[in-house]
Amino acid sequence: MNTVVSDWPSGGNGFAEWRNLDISFVNIGLPQIARDHHRRLRQVRVLDEIADRVDQGTLRAHIDRVVSFEEVGEAQRALEAGETLGRVVLKI
Repeated sequence: MNTVVSDWPSGGNGFAEWRNLDISFVNIGLPQIARDHHRRLRQVRVLDEIADRVDQGTLRAHIDRVVSFEEVGEAQRALEAGETLGRVVLKI
């Protein structure tokens, strides 16, 4: 799950499928904007399940690299070029 606000991906998932990756997107902001209480409750259940899995150690983020503030430009370039697999963490 990605909690970063971004544009909806364009095109298909062909490249991900070619690499045998399963990708899905969840827009966690839409139910709040649309005032959809039923979907808000569903998201609470989803986020609770994610938190439980993190606590149990069965779900964790894959960290590609940790960079200093001085390296943030190179990290952004690598992200845009698709050279990362997982999260890039900025060490402050």
